[in-house]
Amino acid sequence: MNDGPSPARPGIVAGRRASRPATDVQQLSLPLVERAARGGDQSRHKPESMAETATRASVLPEPMVETLPAATARSLDTCSLVSRPDPRSLVPAPEHRTAQALYRFEALWRAYRECRRTKRSTLNALAFEIDAEAGLLELQAELRAHTYHPGTSICFVSDGPKPREVFAADFRDRIVHHLLLARLAPVFERRFIHDSYACRKNKGVLAASDRLMTFLRQAGANGRRPVWALKLDVASFFPSIHKTTLFDILCRRVRDPELRWLTATILFHDPTLDDSFRAGPSNAAAPDSPLYPVPMRKSLFGLGGQRGLPIGNLTSQFWANVYLHEVDSFVKRELGCRWYLRYVDDLLLLAPDQETLREWGRRIRGFCSERLQLALRTDGDQPFRAARGIDFVGWKTWATHRVPRRRTIRAFEARLREAERTLV
Repeated sequence: MNDGPSPARPGIVAGRRASRPATDVQQLSLPLVERAARGGDQSRHKPESMAETATRASVLPEPMVETLPAATARSLDTCSLVSRPDPRSLVPAPEHRTAQALYRFEALWRAYRECRRTKRSTLNALAFEIDAEAGLLELQAELRAHTYHPGTSICFVSDGPKPREVFAADFRDRIVHHLLLARLAPVFERRFIHDSYACRKNKGVLAASDRLMTFLRQAGANGRRPVWALKLDVASFFPSIHKTTLFDILCRRVRDPELRWLTATILFHDPTLDDSFRAGPSNAAAPDSPLYPVPMRKSLFGLGGQRGLPIGNLTSQFWANVYLHEVDSFVKRELGCRWYLRYVDDLLLLAPDQETLREWGRRIRGFCSERLQLALRTDGDQPFRAARGIDFVGWKTWATHRVPRRRTIRAFEARLREAERTLV
């Protein structure tokens, strides 16, 4: 029987709940899990026995989260004790996207604009631009249905000091080349060594020449010790690339079946089966003529489709870097050459003595023959002193200066004379 007023509980004043100190309010505003981690408000509660804990747990409401304030319930949900996966693991790798994403119209449109940037004045580009949207949609349907095949290429012989056989792909095929490299380039670019030049952003002839001057100063300790150089060159590089070996190298990094299909479609296409020959300014004879200026061992017409990449395609330049990246890795990792440069198929190595360079040259020659089925030229493959100047990427280079080589000056003068005849 209640004889008098019950004693007031702590925190109750005259029938009202007394305002708690600021520290208690801040403690209640914390998420439940964080308060549990901090051990609760130990200033007002003394440790309880196991019996008291069991008794208190038996009277707790069933849906505990529902009795909490909404903000606290949301905090409890976001602070789950279950470990969450790394968000980066939920994003698929670029080489594992679906065909729908690979051939989406936005990607084709970007590839078309990039291709048109330098080819807009050509007849094929102008014809495609008349109804570009319809052409891209048709190309998209062919790619998704796997009915796409490269079209007719224009074959001609360049009029430089060395006659070269060039295959210019159709504008429609160039769009596909840009589309493919937009997906392949990020996969391989981060694996290329720093000193691999050509067909890479900010990796032209001047960048290669600047790097060579830096290497000459480093290897020679700014002129205080001798430096030896070794130049190596792949014989008939583009016609000698073995397509099956190249495809195996690409497949090591490209796992998506759709990317593999598109790569194989372009790589194993033989442009000599569907080409249109143009005599060009050099008035060269046709490939079936005995007066054809390109030897059959350097021409795709004499290789049967198993070897050779067509000079003139964007994919050929990129795949050449992928192919010789195997040599770059061998030189840097296996041989341990510190001062090494490569521009397309021109290799340059520096060392303090010539015996080291001879051994490196012998091992590189064996690696190219066994792994890549390539042969190195035998003329000019002996070490020489760098003090006499190194002929590389169009420049005669020393540690302190460089000058353009004579052949470059003669070619420049010839272009000036041609410009005068054309414009005057």
